Amino acid sequence: MTIRTAYRFGDFLLCPATRELHQGGMPLTVAARVFDCLAYLVEHRARAVGRDELGAAVWGRADVSEAQLTQTILRARRLLGEGSGAPSCIRTIPKFGYHWACEVVADPVEAAAAGAPPVPPAVGPVAGEPPVVDRRPPARPSALRRHWLLPAALAVLVVAAWLVMRPSPWPQPAASPAAATAGILVLPVEVGSGGDHAWVRLGAMDVVAERLRAAGLVVAPSETTLALLGAAASGADAGSLSRQAGARWVVASRADRSARGWRVSLKAVDAAGTEHTATSEADEVLAAFRASADGLLSRLGLAAPAAPPRDPAVEETIQRAQAAMLENDLATAQRILTGAPALAAAQPELRYQLAMLAFRAGRLDEAGRELRGLLADESAATTPLLRARLHYGLGAIAMMRDRAAEAEAEFDAALQSLDRRQHLLEYGKALGGRGGARLTLGRVQQGLDDFGAARVLLEQSGDRLALARMNLTYGTAQLLRDRPGTAVSLLAEAITQLEPFGAVNERAHGYSALVNAALALLDYDRAAQASTAAWALLPRIGDPLNRAETVIDRVSLLLAQGRHADVAPVLAELDTLDLAAHARLDGRRDSVRAQVAWARGDASAVLAPAAAAIGKLAALEPDSAAETVLLRQRALLALERRSEAVAALGAVPPELAATLDGRMPLGLRLARAELVASAGEAAAEREFAAALADAEAREVPAQMLQVAVSMVPYLVAQGRPEAASAVVGRLPTAAGQSFDGVLLQVRLHQALGRGQAWAEALQRARALAGGRTIPPDLQSAPLAAHLPGGG
Repeated sequence: MTIRTAYRFGDFLLCPATRELHQGGMPLTVAARVFDCLAYLVEHRARAVGRDELGAAVWGRADVSEAQLTQTILRARRLLGEGSGAPSCIRTIPKFGYHWACEVVADPVEAAAAGAPPVPPAVGPVAGEPPVVDRRPPARPSALRRHWLLPAALAVLVVAAWLVMRPSPWPQPAASPAAATAGILVLPVEVGSGGDHAWVRLGAMDVVAERLRAAGLVVAPSETTLALLGAAASGADAGSLSRQAGARWVVASRADRSARGWRVSLKAVDAAGTEHTATSEADEVLAAFRASADGLLSRLGLAAPAAPPRDPAVEETIQRAQAAMLENDLATAQRILTGAPALAAAQPELRYQLAMLAFRAGRLDEAGRELRGLLADESAATTPLLRARLHYGLGAIAMMRDRAAEAEAEFDAALQSLDRRQHLLEYGKALGGRGGARLTLGRVQQGLDDFGAARVLLEQSGDRLALARMNLTYGTAQLLRDRPGTAVSLLAEAITQLEPFGAVNERAHGYSALVNAALALLDYDRAAQASTAAWALLPRIGDPLNRAETVIDRVSLLLAQGRHADVAPVLAELDTLDLAAHARLDGRRDSVRAQVAWARGDASAVLAPAAAAIGKLAALEPDSAAETVLLRQRALLALERRSEAVAALGAVPPELAATLDGRMPLGLRLARAELVASAGEAAAEREFAAALADAEAREVPAQMLQVAVSMVPYLVAQGRPEAASAVVGRLPTAAGQSFDGVLLQVRLHQALGRGQAWAEALQRARALAGGRTIPPDLQSAPLAAHLPGGG
């Protein structure tokens, strides 16, 4: 057993670890942010908490509007019964924030060991007896839903981060005091001679960047520089490049053959046009570049780092291979590194690059063997930075293979090998990797804590591309925490940060997450804007999985807008993709096919793709699988095959009842409620009420509307329009702008005999319908409309 702390005040008991609030021994349903607000104020009751601090703790950002914060505090006070004569526990501190003012007793509470799986609710057949209602508290908002967006985001973060990690010949000191304001962008070299020296363009650029970085300056990685140049307009000047990269200085260089060997010139220019130059000559080209870089450091008032402990032949081999990899010419890099097998076998840096090449070529087994062999090699294992990169690489491979626990251990080992002050960039990326593994394992708060710390370090490191990727993943995680409002702002910021670098695949993923967040908010205009932007990128998206998610999102949006006539060509594009080896996206494609069939009114065509989707998604995305269970059941009931519907619900995969956070997926709960309701059993109301409480605790507009669409027709059919009115009245404002939300108003006004309101709602529904059909029974005027004073 483990010991957790619970807090008692008045007749309330607050347990942050399990996200439960009881009053008088009875559990209360609490909205996510209200609970977070209460918990934070209670846990920090020894002092006043500022508004920005509270906003950052509850929303994940400091720029929360005054109205949002005030409304949440108001709801918290109402929950505690304030305003009915009780003293105020949440005291307002004028022009600052809030302070918890009630007496609190902290009690140790025994709980099951952390990480122990919850007991799943029963999901057996429901025919013949009332359903078993899940009596546990509503879904915990801190949990993370499993969804294909998360592994895609983590792949962007972890894999891209490792591919820019290279062993440096110089020790990395802590960033200099001027580093934060003296970021540097090193451009590719202009080479005055041809022949076998084309590699100098990128290989020497990388040497200069490493040399300046070793002196304590913040220097953008070469991969980030090339991404920025690839996306920049032709002829972009140094000023625009420095602004986009967040760098104070842009370093350009030229190399020419000379009588001595090589003559190298470096020029650093800042946004104001101030220049510093350095020139040197040497027999070897890389030696000339190191000397020039040291001269430039002297002009900037910094000391040069110690000379590198590398053999010149080894260094040139490494930089030739690095130049080829920066050009994405993996075959040439492989040929360079294997051209001297004796040299490669004796040099850990060359073996490390061979492992990276194997990884980039998809040969994960070979890459893993090489990395583990290097860890066992004493000459490599005693170099902290190289050792950290070896562990990071093994962590990246584990993540690619869905072995999150193994990945977490490797990222932990990488962090233990690094000095946080000396290795800002590497430490930040390792934190991001560990955070991703922890999110995958369901340890959400730990994962987000890692992400938060990583974002700070990456910002300090000056690598804007790495920071943008981290923000992209952080925003995706917020979406899967059922916080789409927070996700929208984070994702929009990440996409804006990615644009100067091109980053087509990353931006496509960001748009995909943004589409899903906007749909969750019922913000169809924003979803359409994001989908249109992603669709424009489609010809340039190289990753087939990114292409699949872009097309799937497009179909989902078109269905949500009622644009059924536009679905066919998009669905045809989806059918051309080979997703057989990717169960998540293949299952999502099957689910989309079922949704399209339902939208076309072909209930029979729903069944086969729905069954395929459920089988593929049950273990990977229980929420998505449960939505498809609900759709299949509706199709079976529409076909008057109720006995099959009962059997199908009783045979759903057990994984649907054992999600990471121990809750029943909303789609499954609604399927149970609708099946019981179809038999006219009173127990349906208990299931609907539980679903409504679950959706309201999460505060996701689309989920709340989904429950209402299922629940309101049942209440109206039971002759309880007032109860239905109460459900519709609790919907967020955005629901009134959606077709389904307006259709609920049509049904409600018809049931209440409000003729004029019914007619107005019906007119709005027709305007929003697109290719959707309004049920004929809703187009009949309410009887009360024909009575004096009706409506």
